[in-house]
Formats: sequence, structure tokens, C-alpha cells
Amino acid sequence: MIRFFSLIFILGASYGSFLGLVVFREQRSLSILHPRSYCDFCSFPLPLRALIPILGFFLMHGKCKHCQLQIPIYSVPLELSIGSLTTVFVAQTFDLLLFFVFFLLLFLSAEDLATKSLNSMPILIVQIVLLLIHPSFSSLLLLFLAILINFFDMVPRLITRQFGVGDILLILLFLQIGSWVFTVKIIFIACCFVILLYPFIKNKFPIPFVPFLSAGFIIILLIQKSV
Repeated sequence: MIRFFSLIFILGASYGSFLGLVVFREQRSLSILHPRSYCDFCSFPLPLRALIPILGFFLMHGKCKHCQLQIPIYSVPLELSIGSLTTVFVAQTFDLLLFFVFFLLLFLSAEDLATKSLNSMPILIVQIVLLLIHPSFSSLLLLFLAILINFFDMVPRLITRQFGVGDILLILLFLQIGSWVFTVKIIFIACCFVILLYPFIKNKFPIPFVPFLSAGFIIILLIQKSV
């Protein structure tokens, strides 16, 4: 069991490293797939040992071996936190579909933080998978609404700039995973986070709401699984 959760932690830490790359590159409109990781200052490709989650920073002594400039340390706490969160999530609820949704939410949160926008296709794919696994009229209806919102752009004219289509698609996905009460709890937790952090993010409009929705989903799910 210790080996299993050690592997889960390493997987989560590696994903945390990838999320850091997503935020860095999408803010600069760069590809997240190519080229391989490189120094932020001299663009020299990082050696393999530098890519080891958490340990890589210390193996490189915190510096790029090519230009000798300091490597940003933010990746270490990010990898630690995502690795720990992934371990806790798997320990509480080992469900492959929910695990996939968990990783998807982390990715969408990073994307929303970086670009203030979302690629809605992954959400639609998850909704289709859920419909195939648990077919029901309500799931079909929610998927139909998501497709209408995404492809025909019906809702943006009715909502404010601070609440985007991606947020609505994510809420429809939560409705498909759980219940109306489950989804309302998620939105409530997300709004509480926004209120608490508003003094620090009030100058960053539009506020990226997906990270708060994702945090609400994880918290409510972990609470339900622990009861």
C-alpha cells in the first residue's frame, strides 16, 4: 500500500510540474507539447535530472547549468501540493472516472488562470462518456444544453463578462456527475473562496472562476466520501 501511494504521489507531483508548464507557456501563447522543457532565461533544454519532480530543483542546485541563472523555485511547492492532493483524493475515492475528472479540473484551472478562457471540448467528451456509462434522460438533456451553449453561443449574450461559457459547461458536468444539491454546494464553496480572496484578486478581471469551482468540487467530494 505504501508503494502504491508513493507512486500516486509521484504521478501527482509530475502532473503538478506539467501544470506549471501549462500556465507558463499558455500565458505566452506557446505550445504545451513542444519543445521539451527549457530554461526560462536562456532557452537551453533542461537535462533529464532537472525534470524529476521536486528533487530536480535540488539536483540542479537551483541553477541552470548553461547560463547559471536561478531556476524559479515555485515548481517545488506546486509539485508538492498537487502530489499531496492527488494522494489524498485517491485515498478517499479511488474511482477511475472521478480521478480523470480530478485531473481534468486541475488542467482546466491552470488553463483558466493562464488565459482566462477554456477549451470546452474535454468537458463535452467527459459528458458523453458519463452518458454512455450511466444513460439517463437528464444526462442526455444536460449534454444537449452543453452542446447548444458551446456551439451556438446562446448564453454569452445573457451573462456578464465575469461568468463565461466554460464555467457554465463545468456546472452542467457537475450536475451530470452528482445532483442539484451537490452542484449548489460546489457553487457555494466556490463563491466563498472568491469572497475571501476578493481583496487580492479584485484587479484581475475577469476573475478565473474555474479554479474555485474545481476546489469546491474536490472539497465537497472528499467530504462526502469521508462521511
